[in-house]
Amino acid sequence: MNIKLFAVTALMLSLLGVASAQTTREGATSQKMTITRSGTRTPSKGPEANFTCNVSVEPLFPVNAPSRTSGGSVTFEPGARSAWHTHPLGQTLIVTAGTGWVQQEGSEKQEIRPGDVVWTPPGVKHWHGATPTTTVTHIAIQETLNGKNVEWMEKVGDEQYRQPVANARANTRVFEIRTYTIAQKMDVYMPFFVNTTLELFRKYGFEPVGFWIPQDPPRSENTLVYILAFQDRETAKAKWDAFFKDPKWVKDRADFIAKHGTITSKIESQFVSPVDFSPLK
Repeated sequence: MNIKLFAVTALMLSLLGVASAQTTREGATSQKMTITRSGTRTPSKGPEANFTCNVSVEPLFPVNAPSRTSGGSVTFEPGARSAWHTHPLGQTLIVTAGTGWVQQEGSEKQEIRPGDVVWTPPGVKHWHGATPTTTVTHIAIQETLNGKNVEWMEKVGDEQYRQPVANARANTRVFEIRTYTIAQKMDVYMPFFVNTTLELFRKYGFEPVGFWIPQDPPRSENTLVYILAFQDRETAKAKWDAFFKDPKWVKDRADFIAKHGTITSKIESQFVSPVDFSPLK
């Protein structure tokens, strides 16, 4: 009798184990990996109440339960910065392009550059943003507690913003001066430049210093001059390589040529370094 009872019990436990394992496998396979493709996420302007000057926020991923972590890519144009704020569970910043500043309340302002990772502990009051002459882009990762991942406070005033930097590193930036002789009328070319070239500049973290058209003819009718800032020549090459391989550039360029003909008749490029007394470095 005891032997039969033991055998039946063992059989039932074995069947329950199989059923449990099957349920676990089915539950696991019901979870699907998702991929959000580059270019499908729509950036938005940072709210004026929380930022000074122009800030673009691209959502990378929302909170996906049971995880409570979310992330976004934030680009600050020169002079732009966040307001003072805290995070209930802290925040990690990963700098991907440009040069910026970050400051904890009661401490000196720190310089941040691509590759730097900034961890701000829970509840620590701080701000971050660009320098007056450079853009900066970073990925921001934080967790949500009781429905909130940030507590916004007062804005960073101009006097606070321009305080000395504690760890300013020797500036090794280089500048590229590019001059385009346009083969088309300027009103035909400029929409292409704005909608394709500048969009890809933003995508790959280029840092434009400015754009100009000569005042005197004939170059005023067919010439565009602009300057880009790069961390170094290697960074410039990597960004231009990515730019020219981008599917949007390949398609838009081909479409423009098919419709209007040659885009530029001449492109001049020269890299320069600032001298010690240059106001722009």
